[in-house]
Amino acid sequence: MCIRDRGYVLDMENPDVVEQWSRENSKKIGTLDVVIHNAGITMRELLINTEIGIGQKLMDVHFMSVYAMTQGLLKNMKSDGQGSVICGIGSIAGINGLGIRTMYSSMKGCVEGFFKSLASEVRGNNIHSMVIHPGYIQTNVAKSALVGDGSKTFGKTDPNIKLGLPVRDCVDIIVDSIGKIGALMYSSKEDESLDPVSYT
Repeated sequence: MCIRDRGYVLDMENPDVVEQWSRENSKKIGTLDVVIHNAGITMRELLINTEIGIGQKLMDVHFMSVYAMTQGLLKNMKSDGQGSVICGIGSIAGINGLGIRTMYSSMKGCVEGFFKSLASEVRGNNIHSMVIHPGYIQTNVAKSALVGDGSKTFGKTDPNIKLGLPVRDCVDIIVDSIGKIGALMYSSKEDESLDPVSYT
């Protein structure tokens, strides 16, 4: 097995830049086994007090840049062997909705719809599209959350996040889920019952 590791820095707030990067680097990147979309930013503000630009920023990071990169890299996903897996990181917020995170919850709902819809398009090419919805994870996402006009961040961690799942445990669950899907794809290439998967 040959694992190639490269690092790239992308501005996920700019879908046009992401689209251009994906198009220009597609050949250089080569075949992809797994793509995980994990870029994200959240908010802590009532919708009535949130400027439209903050909503646009969340939309660009969580959805438009994911759309642009997925479209640009689909041709790199392989249809032979075990195929490829493309995974979006959603959130319980995208399913249940959370107050003072209206736009964040909405964009995570978009992630759910996007990857489930994509699944029906790429299944015939032995590419599996899936979305995983973590609950509370012990990260700094709340401290970095945007407030109001975006001039400052929330600056503190929610109690639920402090009591949440450790990052390492969350990563292990995600990787294990992708591995199981890959094995299932390999043994079920002709099985049309392999439906889009949503993990919570």
